[in-house]
Amino acid sequence: MSVKVEGALKFAEDFHKEHLKARKKAGRKFGREIVRAQRSHVKQVFKKVTARRLKRIQSCVGKGNGDLVFYDNSPSAPAHEEGATIFPTRGKALALMTELGKKRGLSLHDLFAGNRAFIVRNAKGNAVIMRKLGDGKAEPAATLLKKTKLPKRLGFRTRILARFSDYVDEVERNLTQG
Repeated sequence: MSVKVEGALKFAEDFHKEHLKARKKAGRKFGREIVRAQRSHVKQVFKKVTARRLKRIQSCVGKGNGDLVFYDNSPSAPAHEEGATIFPTRGKALALMTELGKKRGLSLHDLFAGNRAFIVRNAKGNAVIMRKLGDGKAEPAATLLKKTKLPKRLGFRTRILARFSDYVDEVERNLTQG
C-alpha cells in the first residue's frame, strides 16, 4: 500500500514540476506578445511617445511560482487605463494647448512674457488664451479648464483578458509536447 502512495506522490511532484515549467515557458512567450501589442497600441493612441515610456510596459514570470505579471510603470498609466478626472494642482486652472498652439511650439510662459497673449471667454464660458498676431488678428493658443476628463484609452487589461485563452492553450501545448 505504501508503494502506491509513494508512486502517486512522485507522479504528483513530477507533474507539478512539468506544469510549472510549461507555465513559465508559455508566460514568457505570451508576455512578449502582449507587451509588443500594448506598446504598438500606445504608439497609436499618443502622437509622441518616448522609448522610455514604451519600456515601462513590461511583463515578468515569477521564478518560484511561474505567475505571469504585466505592468505599466508610467505615472499616468492608471489614469489612461481606467479613465480619470484631472484637477489643477498648482493653480486655479489647467491649461490645455490647442492643436494650433502645439504646432507652433508655444509655451504659456513665452506668450505672457512677450505680452503677446490675452484671455477671452468662449461660448461655453471657458477662458481661452489668445495669441496676438502681427496684423491685429489673434488665434487660440490654449483653453483654461477647472477640470478635464481622460477617457479610458489604453485597454491593457482588456487586451490581456481577450488573449488569455491563448496562454492557457500554450500551457497545454507545452505540457503535451513536454
